[in-house]
Amino acid sequence: MDWSDYQQRVFDHIENGSGHGQVEARAGAGKTTTLVEGASRLPSDEDALFLAFNKSIERELTDKLEGTPMDARTVHSLAYGVLADRVRSNLDVNKWKYYDVIDRYMENHRILSELPGRKQNTVRARINRIVSLVRMQLADPNDLDTILDLAGHYNVLIEYNEWLEDVDEIIDTGAKLADFTGEIDFDDM
Repeated sequence: MDWSDYQQRVFDHIENGSGHGQVEARAGAGKTTTLVEGASRLPSDEDALFLAFNKSIERELTDKLEGTPMDARTVHSLAYGVLADRVRSNLDVNKWKYYDVIDRYMENHRILSELPGRKQNTVRARINRIVSLVRMQLADPNDLDTILDLAGHYNVLIEYNEWLEDVDEIIDTGAKLADFTGEIDFDDM
């Protein structure tokens, strides 16, 4: 195959460079083909990782990378492995974990527990969205201004704000679940 000058520079970095390399190119430019070829040029005693966006791509790459020192994994499977090493018990992925935590929180909150069912569901979904945003942005759950900025940026309506000061409590409860029971959600990964 005839490799472009750009692809040759990637191969040169793989074979002669040091540290991390970065490839930026538009869709269809040949990044995957280049990296698969680059994987075959890695020394056999090296370890390398190709992070895929979904399971289908991971399976395809696993076949293409066979015989090279590069592994293909999804971001979630990599994170799951890291968490599995950190948490003492078996991991249990529960995509509703924070909804469950928020339900218990709301049951013990005078104002929120008295809301009508439909309104309670709406508030619960908004609390979950804010908790998720704070976690994903690595924001300080005690910084009310940051939480309000996130709500504004992501169009999360804060109608009942009594819970805003307890975002850290909700996140802490979820973290303790992970530590003591192994229960995680996808944001934990």
